Amino acid sequence: MKNKEAFIPKETVKRLATIHMTTQNLPITDLLLCEFHKFISKMENGLNLKAMDAEQLREHGHKMVDFIADYYKTIESFPVLSQVEPGYLRKLLPDSAPVQPESLQAVLEDVQTKILPGVTHWQSPDYFAYFPSNSSVAGFLGEMLSAGINMVGFSWITSPAATELEMIVLDWLANMLKLPDDFLSTGAGGGVIQGTASEALLVVLLAARDKVLREKACQIAGIHPENCKLIRTEICNEYALSPESLTDAISHDLASGLIPLFLCATVGTTSSTAVDPLLALGKITKRYGIWFHVDAAYAGSACICPEYRHHLNGIEEADSFNMNCHKWFLTNFDCSALWIKDRHALIQSLSTNPEFLKNKASQGGTVVDYKDWQIPLGRRFRSLKLWMVLRLYGVENLQSYIRNHIDLAKHFEHLVSQDPRFEMVATRTFSLVCFRVVPVNKNEDYVNKVNRELLDAVNSSGKIFISHTALSGKYVLRFVINYPSFSKYDFLGCLLKREPESAYGFGYLFNIVEASTVLIKLGVEMAATPMLPPNLGPGDGNAPAAPLPPGTDMTGICFRDQLWLNTYPLDRNLVFDYFALSPFYDYTCNNEQLRMRSIHPLDISHLSKMTGIEFMVSEVMEPHLFVMRKQKRDGPEKVTPMLTYYVLDGSIYQAPQLCNVFAARVGRALYHISKAFTTAASKLEKIGHDSENENVSLEPKAAKETIDFKEVKRVDHILASLQRKLPPAPQPPPFPEGYTPPSTAEGDQGPPETDQPDPKLPLVDPILDQGPSKRQKYT
Repeated sequence: MKNKEAFIPKETVKRLATIHMTTQNLPITDLLLCEFHKFISKMENGLNLKAMDAEQLREHGHKMVDFIADYYKTIESFPVLSQVEPGYLRKLLPDSAPVQPESLQAVLEDVQTKILPGVTHWQSPDYFAYFPSNSSVAGFLGEMLSAGINMVGFSWITSPAATELEMIVLDWLANMLKLPDDFLSTGAGGGVIQGTASEALLVVLLAARDKVLREKACQIAGIHPENCKLIRTEICNEYALSPESLTDAISHDLASGLIPLFLCATVGTTSSTAVDPLLALGKITKRYGIWFHVDAAYAGSACICPEYRHHLNGIEEADSFNMNCHKWFLTNFDCSALWIKDRHALIQSLSTNPEFLKNKASQGGTVVDYKDWQIPLGRRFRSLKLWMVLRLYGVENLQSYIRNHIDLAKHFEHLVSQDPRFEMVATRTFSLVCFRVVPVNKNEDYVNKVNRELLDAVNSSGKIFISHTALSGKYVLRFVINYPSFSKYDFLGCLLKREPESAYGFGYLFNIVEASTVLIKLGVEMAATPMLPPNLGPGDGNAPAAPLPPGTDMTGICFRDQLWLNTYPLDRNLVFDYFALSPFYDYTCNNEQLRMRSIHPLDISHLSKMTGIEFMVSEVMEPHLFVMRKQKRDGPEKVTPMLTYYVLDGSIYQAPQLCNVFAARVGRALYHISKAFTTAASKLEKIGHDSENENVSLEPKAAKETIDFKEVKRVDHILASLQRKLPPAPQPPPFPEGYTPPSTAEGDQGPPETDQPDPKLPLVDPILDQGPSKRQKYT
């Protein structure tokens, strides 16, 4: 959406005027339109990326299945062994990833014309080399389903079904093979699925050598766990590794006769996303000849954004660097990218060259054999999915995706920081927020106990799942933005929800109120009353406004909740929740019934089946103008308009009805006409003439005061000057009903007291004479 101009176009004004006047509820005047003009400003450009959209998946999935099916039907037309020369693909593809997203059709065309010619077709009926790599429809569908669920099952709790299904299936297979019961999971043994046979062999060899694996990578390399040292980090360095600590550790090892050989620094640690100072650490490792590796498994993805690239300053000092694309780069598990400066160091360590694997290209040294870059021999075609991610999304969309997650984390951090019951434990650098509950006047052990109980209680509800860590002996709650397609409005909608399954359609996220409920159940004494999101409980600022007594004139009320506006964006998704806080909202309406049933309150498919009072959003010029209409529904197509409300730059007003506007203006005109006649009669009496409405006196007037017109003129001049310096007070609120003109005998009663307001002031014009500054503030 492009940025709009600062004023409403004429055609929009005419459209609004037509809509509003035809309802006979929403009068339009030039002054009101001018008010509209003041609040129209630039619109934000939203996030374009939809990483996981169900309908897009359905559409693209059909195309991909058709493409693969056509490949199998025509596989015999391809040469079984690829006929391309080394380096052919680099000549066909651009040097950098596309900045703008490309279509799936363009990608599939490149697969057909550029990728398939370079593929050795293992599924061809003419393939007889090596061993088979059979596939089937069932196997393909299983891989598709696995990719769709995309879980990381490293422990039972992360996905119980994944662990238990693997145990059951391997027991089935063991029984089919008639293996001894000792190999079944019901006994002391059991089965586990590895990536390749090479991995399986390595695991059992390690199991034979070490009954308990502790530092797995060091065990594989033959390094004893005692020689793998963890250097403690401190909160004063924001939990990053300090160069001083590294220097002290190296000096201690050298003094003990040990040889330091490897340092792993981190960009975005698991516990707190701390970032180590790479440049300073790299200088130290180079001085002592230590291999310097940088692990950016999580946060490396953020460094594609220019504003976060500085976290990699000093990477030039590193010997190797890795980033997990399956963590934060929209690439299905598993896909961990590794870069190394000296490939020969890796090949000399891991290469294997049995006779049956030798070939002309490998022997000539013109190609890369990735079997020599890894522990297993076999490997999946992992680069395909990363390639497609880059092609289909483009750099700009990937950057927007990262920034969106970080913005959401900033917002959650803001909510936590405003609540005195919680404290931030570590600096938020990316999309992870580390915080904890802090009870009043309790020791650290009790605080840790409360946070453990809070975590268990929240997770046991099944609504959400968060994790924990330990920082400086503190039990800390970790909240990280994970869901790929979250926009800020989706996320804020989740924070507003009270039920796990809402018609908004978003996953239930941890919110402050959920913690509040749990803490109350645990009986924890907290520091202060929390700031509650709207509609979720009592409290100042954000609690729903109490309804006013029946018959109260609402046209003089202006509702505004600045705390809510500072916390949430006012848009078409949240405007109803904001309106429900105001005294204009009727809690007996049909919308409230839908909310209680966890259905979107503006869902017309449900509202049309109900009868009674309802609210609808009829006009939207977000984020500054919304028109809310109250109406009575007597059937699916029978609706009677009742009242209209403006939500104008966060302030909510009730629009007066047309009959009230007409009565007010007629009454005002009659009042001023009557006042003019009364004043004229008074002046005539003072200069010696009788009014037409009085009996003419035959007796000569008593000696009347001589009028000094110069004095009158001077007094009038003084009064006019005072009126300019001291403007009159605002008009009092309007009368609820019609207007009765003042009596003509007012002139006989003498001029009113100057310090008393005119008790017979007519009904105030709700359009011309009222605005935000003259309405009763209701917050």
